[in-house]
Amino acid sequence: MDKTTLLLYEFSQGEQVQLTTMLGFLPEIQVIAVPRSGHSMALEELLRGTKPPALGYGTPLERKLLVIANARGQMLNMLLSAVGQVTKGQRILRAVLTETNRSWTGSYLYAHLLEEEAELQALAPGRKS
Repeated sequence: MDKTTLLLYEFSQGEQVQLTTMLGFLPEIQVIAVPRSGHSMALEELLRGTKPPALGYGTPLERKLLVIANARGQMLNMLLSAVGQVTKGQRILRAVLTETNRSWTGSYLYAHLLEEEAELQALAPGRKS
């Protein structure tokens, strides 16, 4: 089975350290901070260990994005809880790697999640137009 991995987009260095420390007792967890130059890379490339270009700035994301690969059940719940503690009060976007989105770039996934969020908010009862 593939290693459980967290891809972190736009997380601060302090948040990365805090999360890595919290999950340090789980050696099977890999945390990858994706630099802006990696936002245009496919998720599967990042998971394979392909390095983002050293040069190139990439477009910053306005919100943090978390992608979790190869975690189910209790492990998935534990990871979401840990990230929630580190990012308390922040509205971050979260996704699980699937066969459908593994070839997507981080930027594309981010835009897709924002669209889904807007659609769900529009459907919410009591929403004023």
